[in-house]
Amino acid sequence: MKAQARHILVKTADEAEKLKQRIANGEAFDVLAKKFSTCPSGKRGGDLGEVRPGQLVGAIDQVIFKKPLRVVHGPIKSKFGYHLVQTFYRDLCPQRRAASRPMPAQPSNDALIRLNRRRGPGRSNQRCR
Repeated sequence: MKAQARHILVKTADEAEKLKQRIANGEAFDVLAKKFSTCPSGKRGGDLGEVRPGQLVGAIDQVIFKKPLRVVHGPIKSKFGYHLVQTFYRDLCPQRRAASRPMPAQPSNDALIRLNRRRGPGRSNQRCR
């Protein structure tokens, strides 16, 4: 599984609450992250990029991989300070996604014979070029 998220890291819960209120009042998350976040990701508007479970601190992982999408969650306490976190999407790994898709139905021999008869002689297995 992978997800794309962004966050703002500040030193106190009070700072995080004030920023969360500003976001709720319509201020841009990325602008506030650039101005107030103490994390290096703040320079990118708080963008964490695509992350996988276990890459970040446990409390942040829980929010990114279990809480509702596109909602600003927090303040969340970690050893680094207090975070506001917003997750944009979650996606299954390609291997799991492929395994979860049903196999396409294979045409029977009878269906292939009927299809070849409709195409006419000499055109049964030709591909478009």
